[in-house]
Amino acid sequence: MSITEIIDTLVERRIQVSLKDDQDLRVAFPQGEAVDPEMVQLLKANKQELINYLKQVAYGQQGITPAPEQEHYPVSNAQKRLWVLQQLEPSLAAYNIPVVRRFVGAVDTAALKAAYEKLVARHESLRTRFVAVDGEPRQAVQANLPVQFEVVDLQGEANPQVAANQAVEVSFHQPFNLEQGPLHRMSLWQTGAQEYTFLLTIHHIIADGWSIETLNHDLMHLYRQQLDANTPELAPMAVQYKDYAVWLEQELSGESLGRHKAYWLEHMAGEIPVLNLPLDRPRPARQTFTGARIKHTLAPELKQQLAAVAKAEGASVFMGLMAALKALFFRYTGQTDMILGTPTAGRNRPELEDQIGFFINTLALRTQFESNAGLRQLLQGVKSALVGAQDHQI
Repeated sequence: MSITEIIDTLVERRIQVSLKDDQDLRVAFPQGEAVDPEMVQLLKANKQELINYLKQVAYGQQGITPAPEQEHYPVSNAQKRLWVLQQLEPSLAAYNIPVVRRFVGAVDTAALKAAYEKLVARHESLRTRFVAVDGEPRQAVQANLPVQFEVVDLQGEANPQVAANQAVEVSFHQPFNLEQGPLHRMSLWQTGAQEYTFLLTIHHIIADGWSIETLNHDLMHLYRQQLDANTPELAPMAVQYKDYAVWLEQELSGESLGRHKAYWLEHMAGEIPVLNLPLDRPRPARQTFTGARIKHTLAPELKQQLAAVAKAEGASVFMGLMAALKALFFRYTGQTDMILGTPTAGRNRPELEDQIGFFINTLALRTQFESNAGLRQLLQGVKSALVGAQDHQI
């Protein structure tokens, strides 16, 4: 199999492969999918060729470099979306991201606060606020930012853990002011002699799910540094989020923007469908954000059958599930033209892997099919829509 065919297979199956320190590969299979041993073996057998290809792609294009110092910088498209939503409802807390942990053991609060301060100094996104210039959002990076770190002893409460849980709920729902900042805060509630509840709340406009993993890693590493001077330093940051935003603005101009725009104008041509699912209750007049997550595990036999069909069509299990979902929605609505969204990491360059920032993007997957189409035909439509959306995400 040629390197081009391998790349096509990775894209189709939504397997993310990126460079790690320019010398190794980082592989991430789609969430919820089992690791495919055959694919792992294929990647191992072609490891060096993949590394060379990714280096050529990453460095053959204009890389992300530090932007000239300015009073303020452009925002990314993702940030602009959230900024607009926050302007419509300033007290909105739906885009607060909570990181809750329970610590058992001794905690050096002074060392933890010092680590938090170093984390904020390391990542400019944690020192960023958003200002309006001529009605348009811009991001302003503060040179220094005092951290908000609250330590509360709840051991005197009748039920310390219940009191901590209530405090977490209250703190999490406190909105942020995007213009004033800071857009994150940290709290630690002591519930026992060596028991603590930890909460870090951060606004989605400066972070995403990948960012939380980076944040946890860096904060704990910096905490260990405070306790042990022999702990090695973190590798310096090559670029910051503002540099990415400046680069993105340049990339999405001229011919590049025209190519992406042409794809989406064609893909979304005509009347945009609205999925008219039957509901068991009327929609509220105002969005409440009181959603929920429902988990369901497929029977092993069914999952194997679905994986086999997807593999036969050169598709991923995710694509198979998306096709099955659209087939189910067709049964309920009779609609043969529908759009469903799916998130993607949006970190398609090696410079972005260690960043705390808002990169995640939602891809709109539009599929049009005949009412008598089979699952395989529908699967091919989903596959085409996903690959196209991945190639033209902006």
